[in-house]
Amino acid sequence: ADKVARIGIRVQDIFDESILRQKVESALEIKNQMLVKMYNRKSIEAEQVVEYFLSYRDRLRPMVIDAELELNQALSAGKNVLMEGGQATMLDVDHGTYPFVTSSNPTAGGASVGSGIGPTRIKTSLGIIKAYTTRVGAGPFPTELFDKWGE
Repeated sequence: ADKVARIGIRVQDIFDESILRQKVESALEIKNQMLVKMYNRKSIEAEQVVEYFLSYRDRLRPMVIDAELELNQALSAGKNVLMEGGQATMLDVDHGTYPFVTSSNPTAGGASVGSGIGPTRIKTSLGIIKAYTTRVGAGPFPTELFDKWGE
């Protein structure tokens, strides 16, 4: 929800303390109202959140890359890129059995959205299915069996 509301804090933000602080303060204006008025909790101090995020900065720095750039450079160099997506169409936030969906696009097209690789650069898509379909959580399951096979 924070991503769509444009108040989310991204990993890159921990590397610029002034941006991090501004985003935390902005997010807490909304979050603290919810905590106090809806949940009868104490508000959270921005400094506490900023320090928490900054405490991970040095540990995370060697693991943070520009994934879009890396993936596109690999494809341009003729390398293969493997992506994995779970769940599939019926849990897609746009094409699934809304509201019983995940918050992303777990279809083949979602690979482009999530990776930054243009859809025309994806040359092969391979689908793997289970022998017996299952569902986690609530929501419609049109192929569910209610006989001895479904037990």
